[in-house]
Amino acid sequence: MIKQMDQKQLTPRQDAIYRYIVEQNSQGIMPSIHEIGDQFAIRSYNGVLAHLIALEAKGWITREPNKARSIRAVGVVEEKFIEVEAGKTWISKSGSMRVECTAVVNGRVKLLVSRSM
Repeated sequence: MIKQMDQKQLTPRQDAIYRYIVEQNSQGIMPSIHEIGDQFAIRSYNGVLAHLIALEAKGWITREPNKARSIRAVGVVEEKFIEVEAGKTWISKSGSMRVECTAVVNGRVKLLVSRSM
């Protein structure tokens, strides 16, 4: 999760929902509000919607009003392999960029780099 204390910081729940959206988008799937609710045991439509509105306001996702399956993670730049020391973390000071470890293969860490717009 982002550590900086500014308007771009995500709550633990928002961070988990954002990661789920990124994962789904990377498979070509735009998750529905109902699917997000099921994934995170959020019973009400408005409960999910409140998280999505916050993520959109912070610049992490976009949605098209009144359109089903239009939730997209913003600014996912690329995935690539680089050599790093185990346990190293990178977070931009502004909180607008996050680097997340998605796999470790043969001593190399696969990173997902995304930006908030």
